[in-house]
Amino acid sequence: MRLHYAKTLAAWRDAFEANKSQLSEIYDERFIRLWRFYLLACENYFAHGCGMVFQIQLTHRQDAVPLTRSYIAEKISSIYRPFMSDRPFWKTKPLAQLTHQEWETLCDGCGKCCVLKLEDMDTGAVYYTDVACKMLDCQTGKCRDYDNRKLHVPDCVLLTPQSVEQLAWMPKTCAYRLVYEGHDLPDWHPLVSGTSDTVRQAGQCVAGRVFPEGSVEDDDMADHITDWDSPATD
Repeated sequence: MRLHYAKTLAAWRDAFEANKSQLSEIYDERFIRLWRFYLLACENYFAHGCGMVFQIQLTHRQDAVPLTRSYIAEKISSIYRPFMSDRPFWKTKPLAQLTHQEWETLCDGCGKCCVLKLEDMDTGAVYYTDVACKMLDCQTGKCRDYDNRKLHVPDCVLLTPQSVEQLAWMPKTCAYRLVYEGHDLPDWHPLVSGTSDTVRQAGQCVAGRVFPEGSVEDDDMADHITDWDSPATD
């Protein structure tokens, strides 16, 4: 993988240099040098398996610069601050415009959508149970093979910006549903709290509270209907 990726980075660098004139019309020389260094350094790392970056300042006098280098970070921040929004992405961008990373991090990891559900054929009402999908780890509340879940469970619903409005059965606490309906994220959401631990602390996670699929008979499923919108009190 290292050698293969080194060649990929070399190809990127060649393309970068070939388009330098166009880039210079948009970015300054500092940006050009920065990216040239980045591509060369990464290529070297993958080619040789190691790398180290030294930051050296040369001055005529020992007291010409501050004792610490915090001013460097402050300078960089001042450059990029005008281009950064103080508002988080879920408040400024519609779901359809989120990057893949933003879309994935919007999920709070509660696991509520990964439990088996019952549908009333007369009314269309959907009821959640405390019986987990066979791919869900009952103790962690995480999918055992998230990227390939559709291969293991063909009827697994893959959530997309286009399908959110059609999935009225989604949990009321689901971040995708909240953002789609114009609401803010709860305080316990990892993007707000900064840690995934708050999901479980707020009683919003199914981890440790569900039965594995196959351990409950079909005739007994109705006895396992659970209101996941109400936080756990235990």
